[in-house]
Amino acid sequence: DDPDQVMYVWCDALSNYLTGVGYGKNEDWKTYWEEGEIVHFIGKDILRFHAGIWPGMLLSAELPLPQKICVHGFLTSEGHKMSKSLGNVVDPFAVVAECAEDPDPLRYFLLAEVPFGRDADFSQKRFWEIYNAKLANGLGNVFSRVMTMAQKSGVDFSSLLEKSIVSSSFQERRELLSRDIDAHIARCEFHLAIEKIWRVIDDFNEDIDQKKPWKQLKENPELVQEDARNWALFLSFLADELVTFLPGTAKKMKQALSSGESIMLFPR
Repeated sequence: DDPDQVMYVWCDALSNYLTGVGYGKNEDWKTYWEEGEIVHFIGKDILRFHAGIWPGMLLSAELPLPQKICVHGFLTSEGHKMSKSLGNVVDPFAVVAECAEDPDPLRYFLLAEVPFGRDADFSQKRFWEIYNAKLANGLGNVFSRVMTMAQKSGVDFSSLLEKSIVSSSFQERRELLSRDIDAHIARCEFHLAIEKIWRVIDDFNEDIDQKKPWKQLKENPELVQEDARNWALFLSFLADELVTFLPGTAKKMKQALSSGESIMLFPR
């Protein structure tokens, strides 16, 4: 009865979280709602409804509450609020089309460049800077270099991924990276999780530069093959970590590492 509190249709809209997965019809809804952690991803403008009204409804119905509410900010375009009148609304499908119909670069930009919970800006200039620096020249470059050395040194790709033995330094780095990524994802800090992965990728490129395997190939092919095999196995592990952020790219990496096929992850 408070005239200052406007409800709109939020009570009915919120209940769709449950009715949409079968609540009131069968017990299937429990698979989505009661098993595992319940997390809501919402925009900051609807926090009041999800943090106040919705938990009240759930408590009154004696149903489990969400364990976590992840609240994201707004995305501006070229420094301005997106507006049809300004004509600066970003069409995600057009951006994907410019990336050879690959949605992963846009996914990467939004996860890596937009700190969760804060507003951020999308600009074409920044997008392509990130595409070239982080994807094409970063991950794409290290993947291409490792595949080339693995092919030239005679690495057996047919059984490569069946072998789990890697050098102790890689194994240690792998375990630390996994723990860090899991911790950041649990806190919805996706940009920090990606940052951790890319530090490893940069180190990876630097390691190859220092060892210069292309110079050692004739003098010590067995050593190059061992290094290339370890690098390739570590790329497989990176693909497992990247599947959350770049699912299409991770799949391409796994397929190439299984077949020995040369591919370009991010065409320029």
